[in-house]
Amino acid sequence: MSAERLSREITAWQTSFARERGREPTRADVEGDPAVREVFRRYKAIRDAGHASTATTAAVTPERPRARAKTYAQMRAAIGAGESESEDASECV
Repeated sequence: MSAERLSREITAWQTSFARERGREPTRADVEGDPAVREVFRRYKAIRDAGHASTATTAAVTPERPRARAKTYAQMRAAIGAGESESEDASECV
């Protein structure tokens, strides 16, 4: 079963629970229902497995350095010199 499907099941249960009882379910409510507890357990296992593979990829792929933001004085000087803001947009990230 996919994480998306399990997530929809969890959301449906939470909505139904809130409608019937007038409050959001707590961890104790989840633990008290064996069927719901199993859905949460399976969802967490799939989600954590996905995060582990993403973490491995992120460790291998270097992060692209961000451009240094211009100061207010630098932007005023650029405008005064006739530079267009759109030309320097990539530097203002």
